[in-house]
Amino acid sequence: SNSSTLKWYAVDNQPWMTLSHDSGQTDLKTITVAINTTALTPGVYNGLITITSPNADNSPQSIAVSYEVWNPIVPVVLVHGMASDSLVWNTMKASLNSDGFSYVWRVALDSCGAASENSYASSPRWLFEGNAAKMAVAVNNKFNALPANIRQRIREYDFVAHGMGGLVTRRYLSTTGLDSWTPVPARSVVMLGTPNDGLGLLGDKIKLYHCAGPASGEQHTRRMLLFNSFYPEVSGVDYFAIWGASGCSTTGSILPGCGGWRKLASRFLDCANDATIPASSAVGQGNGDIDRFTQ
Repeated sequence: SNSSTLKWYAVDNQPWMTLSHDSGQTDLKTITVAINTTALTPGVYNGLITITSPNADNSPQSIAVSYEVWNPIVPVVLVHGMASDSLVWNTMKASLNSDGFSYVWRVALDSCGAASENSYASSPRWLFEGNAAKMAVAVNNKFNALPANIRQRIREYDFVAHGMGGLVTRRYLSTTGLDSWTPVPARSVVMLGTPNDGLGLLGDKIKLYHCAGPASGEQHTRRMLLFNSFYPEVSGVDYFAIWGASGCSTTGSILPGCGGWRKLASRFLDCANDATIPASSAVGQGNGDIDRFTQ
């Protein structure tokens, strides 16, 4: 330059780029480039920033800009219920995969409640805590096993949970400073026959036939009142409840006398609660943020 003060001008050639400054002098050395992705579909976008100065011998100068817009990936996390296991999701997982959901993860819980949850009577903190911690490890392991270029496209997750699994999912997401995990960001939680207001006397029957662990006791109405007050729905997450009518007769039952869950696993939603969970508990009368997905 042949001047002590260098005046310059900057211009971009793409509508999705915005420059923080389009002109300046020697003392302004930084231009910030903002990208507006609102109208951009997935793909690679290229642009050019040109800087000119009437007093510079090497004017103009160009800077190439390349920006890639990804299709976001939203994994689906499947969480089984009490007296069950992750294999109950086999058909559902295959169906979701065939529908284009490539990242469908099954979480294996302690089906009758984790040992640490035996302390639930002494403090609400222990309600579903052990299984929530187990869920955190499983989700983190699945995520960390992915290639870096896939991980960076994941910003949120969808959860589909049956029965007790819905309560474990709620506990996992509504964590406290005392817990050992940090939950991933959730977009939605779909609960299938989840007793958000408790099992009541049904808990004793399920314990008698299926579970000797703490899970049935945790789901009693009096415990769920505490649970709902300590672990509310997370703001910004969509919660949905699905439940079904009684009198199911499809074969392959998990609970005595009703095959509703096996039928749901085959993607039918007319018996999503094993004919045991009433609508009032599934939707959670004390939980105004749970939407009635279907009846």
